[in-house]
Amino acid sequence: MKKSIILFYLIISVFISCGKGNQNIKTIEEENQNIKNVNEEKVIDFYNFKHYLEESDYSYEIKITNVILEKHKNEFEVEKEKYAVPEKIDGLSITIEFDIKNPYSKTMRIPFPEYYEIGSEEFEGLDGYIYSRNAKIHISNSTTITNSKGNPLSTFSKYNDDPISRKLIVEFKPNETKKIVVKFDNTFPATINKLTFIGFNKHLQKKVQNYYSLSKEEQEEYLADKSTEYGLVIDLKTKEIIDLITLNK
Repeated sequence: MKKSIILFYLIISVFISCGKGNQNIKTIEEENQNIKNVNEEKVIDFYNFKHYLEESDYSYEIKITNVILEKHKNEFEVEKEKYAVPEKIDGLSITIEFDIKNPYSKTMRIPFPEYYEIGSEEFEGLDGYIYSRNAKIHISNSTTITNSKGNPLSTFSKYNDDPISRKLIVEFKPNETKKIVVKFDNTFPATINKLTFIGFNKHLQKKVQNYYSLSKEEQEEYLADKSTEYGLVIDLKTKEIIDLITLNK
């Protein structure tokens, strides 16, 4: 009888231990899932973002669809050693393709982003590149802009009538997406590993009629607010966007 009782308690103990083991396994699985979720939240989509319009709450959806590099044989001469005969190296030019979408269910006429730049610290000294105080790198803004059919920007846009703030206006139908191709005209050495593509507004400061009519809290918020642009860092070896940086205007 005593042996039966002892055997009974041993069986119960085994079941309890197994139950605790399963609970521990479940807890570990939950923790791993939580870690996975946190890591997934840190992933940034460098290809899809918003372009904000001046003096409004409107923004357009941007999707980078393609990064194209064209090689130019023996485009540059490089003096690798003092007094040595310069060696010829290949050059590259870059084309960025993107979609811009009107996310609103109404026809919109928007100031179209027509000024695009590529920049790099390694562009210093190259013909056609100038220093940008804003980006703090040497940049080129010489571009040819077309739609996906090869029609130039001038064929589907027009300037507004405001002589002071003249802006290029493009009309979008409700929820319409336009495919845009931006080809940069200036070449650069193929030895350069990465560059920054600039052209979209991340945020634009709202203007106020009377700053002194704002509360102290609103004044502080307004002064802290800055107009900024996106800078998309492109790895030229993989033709992938690897980072998104903020540039102050």
